[in-house]
Amino acid sequence: MSVIEPDQSIARKEAVVAEMIEDTGKPEKVMDIYRSLEPEYAAQAERQLGKKIDKRILPLVVIIYLFNYLDRNLITQARLYGLQRDTKVNGAVYQTAISIFSAGYIFMQLPPQSS
Repeated sequence: MSVIEPDQSIARKEAVVAEMIEDTGKPEKVMDIYRSLEPEYAAQAERQLGKKIDKRILPLVVIIYLFNYLDRNLITQARLYGLQRDTKVNGAVYQTAISIFSAGYIFMQLPPQSS
């Protein structure tokens, strides 16, 4: 089994991984390939993966948080402008709706507070 050095070119690294697959006739498990990496290269790959994940997930989380905040604030504004009268919603149902928005808002606050 070859070891991937951190100073190798990307093409060489891909060739080493392809060689690993050809040696056994089947793809090795991802963790076997990961364990064969040099620690410096593995750390660099982890940082790059973290950045890719952040680029994909964080925009969605920010949008969800923004809409949750707007919903929570706008439902109280709507009450002032006659939401309960127009929809014929009594106090308990309205308070349940407020609780649902608050639960989502609290849930979105957990990740930043856990670190």
